[in-house]
Amino acid sequence: MVADKEIWVDIKGYEGLYQINKSGKVRKISDQLHVKYPKIFIDPKRKHKKIRLYKGGGQQKLSVPKLLREHKHIFDKKENQIDLRIKEILEVVSDHYNIQIENILNEGRDSENIVLARQICHKLAKETTKLSLSKIGYQIGKKAHATVLHSIKSVGDRIDTDKEVARDYVHLFIKLKNNTDTPITKRIEELIPL
Repeated sequence: MVADKEIWVDIKGYEGLYQINKSGKVRKISDQLHVKYPKIFIDPKRKHKKIRLYKGGGQQKLSVPKLLREHKHIFDKKENQIDLRIKEILEVVSDHYNIQIENILNEGRDSENIVLARQICHKLAKETTKLSLSKIGYQIGKKAHATVLHSIKSVGDRIDTDKEVARDYVHLFIKLKNNTDTPITKRIEELIPL
């Protein structure tokens, strides 16, 4: 499985020069000559990671844990945005089954049709995106990755035994594939039971 793309944000006061990710890695993004690569070191007094950043000929030592706290709301906001591809999957599936997107995303007990629609969304997301199962689960119904795995297996089993579900899945898959440049991860023939 392909790992999720890391989220990098500009460091406040160093926009366009340095970025930080959620794990505390810092990178230089500027090609300007006066901008040096960040230097990471351990503060001997506080025993935590600090970073030396350079700007305008000067340098500043910053605490990495403090930077992470200051940027936490930005990471949270970016992580909680629903992927555009997931939105498209939800729209296509909800239109096909005539179910409101809110019902697919609902965390409560649902009818069999809503559960099937959500499970198909999970499988389509796995087949057409590079998102992790955890991200897929979170964005489609706030489900755990184990639930997404179960959904993928359940839909696969239903495709093998129920021609209507197989036909629906292939129709939705083709409809989504026609709207993207993402390579097909499975041949269509493998999705249709013999």
